[in-house]
Order: sequence, then structure tokens, then C-alpha cells
Amino acid sequence: MSFQVLGSDGIDSLRWQSFYDRLPVFFRSIHFSPAYARAYAALPRCAVLERKDSFVMQPFWTRPDAGGSTMENVYGYGGPITNTLLGVSDLGIEFEQCMNAWRAEAGIICERMVLHPRLAVQVQTTLLPPAVLPLIRKEVVIVRTEAEAFRAGVTQKRRSAIEKAVRDGISTKRSTSRAQPLSRFVALYGQTMRRVNAAPRWKYSHPFFDKIMAELKGQICVIEAFKDNVVVSAAIVLISPPQAYYQYAGNSGVSGASDLLIVDAVRLAAECGCDTLDLGGGVTTAADDPVLFYKATFSKDCRADVYVLERVYDQHKFDEASKGFEGIGYFPPWRAGEQVNAATQGVE
Repeated sequence: MSFQVLGSDGIDSLRWQSFYDRLPVFFRSIHFSPAYARAYAALPRCAVLERKDSFVMQPFWTRPDAGGSTMENVYGYGGPITNTLLGVSDLGIEFEQCMNAWRAEAGIICERMVLHPRLAVQVQTTLLPPAVLPLIRKEVVIVRTEAEAFRAGVTQKRRSAIEKAVRDGISTKRSTSRAQPLSRFVALYGQTMRRVNAAPRWKYSHPFFDKIMAELKGQICVIEAFKDNVVVSAAIVLISPPQAYYQYAGNSGVSGASDLLIVDAVRLAAECGCDTLDLGGGVTTAADDPVLFYKATFSKDCRADVYVLERVYDQHKFDEASKGFEGIGYFPPWRAGEQVNAATQGVE
């Protein structure tokens, strides 16, 4: 048995990638790859426990904070994942013991992880010790990309809106360029975040998007919707068979434009061998969240549970840092108003 914590550059990156490549296809998600981690976090790491042909891995990153450090998965999904279902409980116990020792030495105050909805029930919750359960439950919308299945999942009202958008002359175009299409997307995304008064953590700058386009080359696409030769809506889609992810979107309020983006994202996902497209969830955890409700009109019968784990390891430091933030529905509460990382700076 060997336990190690890898970085995301040089030889460590190659080793991290080799573990990712050994995951069964169904267990793979772009969120566990070193390229994704580099795109989203400063100095990301990956803890690995290896025992013969079996292993557990968990990408994460830490930030100095409140007299210690906080730990979380890189943006999106994370938590532990394994390449085997055999003896997974024993592996999980050993991995947790190794991580506890590492967290204590690193001075980790608290940890937040968002488990992958496709993996949480089958694998990830089995890797976690019962003492840390239950988890916070959220929902995301999953769209099936096979043509007939997709059509069957779209509500009648949404189908009518899609048909009207086509009649109105709205069309879509795809690009993997870091030049003009990305610039148009960034401008529209920034305008949207300001219009809806989004929290600072959702406001990203051009360097941030340029970085993820560079790191995830070959797995990322910008889709734009045009009306009268003007971009009126745009989104970024990540491709990671067997699933694709609708990651960011901006719009100008033109009716039907965002609908056509999702339709084309579903087509793109299917063309790239993805069975499903993850549209994400709502702005809040409420079951009647309006953003979640809109997304669900593209897949009326397919919502997936997402489990969020929040753990405190140093209660005293956590309580001290939380003073003045009582009632804040964010973990840790003192981070509620922050941007995700330094790369997000630059959007007013």
C-alpha cells in the first residue's frame, strides 16, 4: 500500500493522468483530470492511495485561511473516486485514515466536496466513512442526448419556444477558438452577471476563460446564438464521454436564444459520444429554484441528486473565523462574498 499527494505539473501531472486514465470509462469525469484542476485552481493536488491494482484518488486544492487552511474540490464535482468496486469499503477506510493524517499535518480547518451525481450513490458514498453522512442534497438536470430520448424529455412549452426561435431566424455556431468567439462570450457573460447582480464568486474575467480554453483544448467548445448577425446568447460546453457539461452561459434576453444553445449542446454531446449532458442545477438549493425549473423543461423526468459534504476538522479555528457571519448559507461562511480564485479578478 502506498499513499501520496501529487501536484499537477511535471512528473506528478503524468502520474495523476495515469491514474485518471485507469478509471473505468463510466467512472471518468473531466473534473478528476489534472488539466481541469490546473485550469480552475492555484496549486491543485491529488491524493492517491494505491493497493496492488486498486486505488482511490481525490483531486483537491487548499487555501491558507483563518490560521490554517481550507480544503475543497476544484470547481464542479470532486471527492474520492476509485477504479474498482472490489473491497471498496476497506479502501475507503484506509484512504480516510491517510487523509486524516495528511489534513492534520497540513493544518486543514474544514473541507467542502461536491460528489459527482453519476458516481455518488454507486461509489463515492461507499468510500466515505459512515460518520460523515448524511450529506447535503441538491439537484441537477441531466439531459439524454439520443435524439428520440431528448425530444421525449422536452416539455411542450419548451418545444414551442424552440420552434419559434428557429422561425425568428436565430441560429447557432460552434467554435474552439480562444480569439474572437471567446471574447464575445466573455463580454456577454460579464453583462449577464452584472444584470442579474450575481455574487462575486460567479464573476470571471477573460484571463480565466482563456486559461480553461487552453488547458482543456480538445474538450471544450463555445456555442453562440446569433440573430441578425449579432451574438445574443453564448455558452461553454465541456466534453468528457460518457457525459458532457453545460458549464457557463450568458444571454442578452432575446427569447429562445438560450433554448437553441442547449439544443445544439445536446447535439454536440451526442456527436462526441456522450450519452448525457449535465445542465447543472439552480442558483439555490430550493426545489422550486427558477433556474432549475427552466433547465428541467429540457428533461422533465431526469433530475439527479448531488451530495455536498461539509466537514470541520478544527472546530475552534472554524468558530473564530465564522464570527460575524452567522446565518450565512455558504461554507465556510466567511468565503460567501469571495471569487473562486485569483483568476476571477477583473470583472467589476
